[in-house]
Amino acid sequence: MLGMLLAGLLGAGALACTPGDVPPASAAADEPFSMAVEDRFRIANGGLVATGIVETGSVSVGDRLCLRSASASPREIVVAGIESFNKLLDSASQGTRVGLLLEGVELDEISPGDQLHADCGLAQQPVTVTTDERGR
Repeated sequence: MLGMLLAGLLGAGALACTPGDVPPASAAADEPFSMAVEDRFRIANGGLVATGIVETGSVSVGDRLCLRSASASPREIVVAGIESFNKLLDSASQGTRVGLLLEGVELDEISPGDQLHADCGLAQQPVTVTTDERGR
């Protein structure tokens, strides 16, 4: 029904597409893991869960991640568990909404908007630009 409504509004050929019209799969799955924290909470057993959508790459139980926040320097944490829609997972990939059970972080040390990355290596360190380099 919706297709007929759209065809009526957009013209009869508007819904026709060929395989060449479909964009290729995103290369973001090949990139290192990245996720923005949407929420965080403590669960009954004392663990801390951070929720969000895997933006790039994949994450597995036991992975060491880097927590980057505006209020503290980057630090390493460990994924103790992964859950998605009430199912326990061994790993999760790009586009999956997850809750990550984290070790090595307290509730007041992580906030919505913080970032979880694959590692704390130099490649992901923020770049500091001096006044001279900005051209002012």
